[in-house]
Amino acid sequence: MATLGPATESEETIKSLYENGASIFRFNLKYNTQSWHKKIIEKARKVGGGIVVDIPSNDFKLEFDDYDFIALSYLKNSSEVIDLKKRFERTKKRKIKVIAKIENRSAMKDLEAIIENSEGIMVARGDLAKDVDFPELAYLQKTIIDKCRRYQKPVIVATEMLMSMTESTTPTRAEATDVANAVFDGADCLMLSQETTLGKYPELTVDTMSKIITYSENTNELRVVEIPISNLGDKIIQAAVNIAKSESDKFGAIVVFTKSGRTARAISAYRLKTPIIGITDSENVMAGMELSYGVVPYLMKIDKSKFDTDSELFKKMANDFGWKTGINLMMIHGNNWLESGSVNTLSIKRV
Repeated sequence: MATLGPATESEETIKSLYENGASIFRFNLKYNTQSWHKKIIEKARKVGGGIVVDIPSNDFKLEFDDYDFIALSYLKNSSEVIDLKKRFERTKKRKIKVIAKIENRSAMKDLEAIIENSEGIMVARGDLAKDVDFPELAYLQKTIIDKCRRYQKPVIVATEMLMSMTESTTPTRAEATDVANAVFDGADCLMLSQETTLGKYPELTVDTMSKIITYSENTNELRVVEIPISNLGDKIIQAAVNIAKSESDKFGAIVVFTKSGRTARAISAYRLKTPIIGITDSENVMAGMELSYGVVPYLMKIDKSKFDTDSELFKKMANDFGWKTGINLMMIHGNNWLESGSVNTLSIKRV
């Protein structure tokens, strides 16, 4: 996730950030005017990726509607997330997806309820470090990430990850290690702030972070977290995960048909190497899957009456993803394909 600012406001630069590995763009509304943010969001939309607007308080008035997530700053408990959602449903007549920023000890005390009521969590280490003792910070980061994975919610690690690259073409050794350790902990997303808003080398910084992430993901050093299983859908997901781990070379992708995005997030929590294609017929749900590790959102309108025999849809997917002929796909869905909460089928399709 790259925060956009004066150093990255041109469409050309935003496109370069995207091509170098930034799949989500953040807009910090504490700075600059809302009209400026709206203008730059329009440029980012042309490029692709998700949009996060970061607001400084629960009662902040948003003057535009083009975003996928709202990051809420300085909250102390889950009721603030709930209140924000209610306000938007009441005043803007729409549901919103909230990323709760964990920045103080009060939020840590209500962490599980905050995770449960949010669509994502941010480990906002800058402000969190002001409210807790420095020796606690790394432990709290790991605690937050572990709980998010158990609740199958995406988690972002933020603040000064490659801060020296605002002025330098290379990161410090400590920064390179910090980025890698966030990957090993199991973070879904790593965020750049000042590095890309004001830094001299925003594109190089994104590229550097991407290279560290890619290498770290391929080391098999990922922190193992036990994820609870409570229903048939969870058991099917667990079966898919076990197959993917034991026979990863036999499958090109896990294809998930999802109405809410939950199944894709659930598989993502296991941090597999096999790509997860999250198919949905909702643009809102597609945008919501942008944050989850290993998930490639895919918008597809489905004719349920002939879906299982319609090879044209799979040919289109094969073309879009560059799959070779004869690839095996592991498919997870329900009898009604895109009905929320209906997952009951694990099947294999050869394309």
